[in-house]
Amino acid sequence: MSTLKQIALSMLAIIACVAEVEASTRFYPTDPEFVVLKRSARRPVQTPSGAVTAPRDAASAARAAKELVERARREREPRFFGYAEALIEPWLQNASVAAPDLLILQADIQQNRHDFSSAIATLNRAIAVNPHDPRARLQRAAVLMVRGEFQAAHADCRALISNGELAVGSVCRAQAVGATGQADRGEETIRALLSAGHQFDSSTRAWALATLADLARRRGADPDAEPLLREALQLEPADDSIRCALADLLLDKGDHREVVRITSVERPSLALLVRTAIAQHRSKDPAFAQSSRSFLELIEIDRQRAERAHLREEALYALEVRGDSSTAARLARGNFKVQRESADIRLFARAACAAGDRTGTEELRQWLGRTGYRDRKVESILRATTI
Repeated sequence: MSTLKQIALSMLAIIACVAEVEASTRFYPTDPEFVVLKRSARRPVQTPSGAVTAPRDAASAARAAKELVERARREREPRFFGYAEALIEPWLQNASVAAPDLLILQADIQQNRHDFSSAIATLNRAIAVNPHDPRARLQRAAVLMVRGEFQAAHADCRALISNGELAVGSVCRAQAVGATGQADRGEETIRALLSAGHQFDSSTRAWALATLADLARRRGADPDAEPLLREALQLEPADDSIRCALADLLLDKGDHREVVRITSVERPSLALLVRTAIAQHRSKDPAFAQSSRSFLELIEIDRQRAERAHLREEALYALEVRGDSSTAARLARGNFKVQRESADIRLFARAACAAGDRTGTEELRQWLGRTGYRDRKVESILRATTI
């Protein structure tokens, strides 16, 4: 796989809706001291497909773990992230062999469970070893943008361009400047790249199209965004971030049947399940009961693990299905402290205003003022509130 393909896939993965476990019958320990597994650092890792032989060197560990991470995303099965982490953990403990490849994989696993602070710290280590590694630069830029640290991300985007990654670096920069009051400039950059005949691979083109769609939606041009998202999804049908973005647009449009069609995939993530449930709830679809039950079972697993990595989805369910704006506002505010993508910002605005949460709306207004982030939907919601 080319370096360009790898880093484009990294960017799509980071902005993706996090894959989830399927709602099958499992044993859930309630004792925090319960020992799930004792593992020797050099013994084979057992996966559903059989044992993965313990790697003999760091390079072999990185290759095997990378395959597991790719499989986790392809099959929407998060257990493979755990297997990948088990493979690389012994090598990461040895500073002399903690090469950038291993650190980048570790950061990928950390961001997947929404441990963004640790992911950035790990990527800082990788970049300190090799400042010109485009994968680490792009991955750090992506995590920084998820956190709403757009200026810091911009520096990594510029570094990508300086190091010869013109197309990827330019899309990265367009995202960063588009989030700091220069959305028009961001759109112009991406449109110019797409029309100039650059030889984008499918992942890079899908990412560019999805970014362009996000910028279009933020200026209130949903009709422009929809065909962009549909093309992006055709290019990368396994990418749940694109699938979720299209589902959100269709929910706003009121096309509930199409939302269900778009989100009905094998082993749907929590992010897809909640959108299915919302569409079915709005349209009084009898299948809502099963979708809702599956969603709540997975959320309960999340709570028992004390991970709470899916506050966005919990807040959406509380607001849209239960009509509990107070709970939704609390969850959306907690989510906003961790991640600040377009969906998170809009959700926080909607929930806080619905609940009459003056503290929350003021916090959001101040953040918008500091960053220069513009979104007509958010501005319209905030203008309509009397609090």
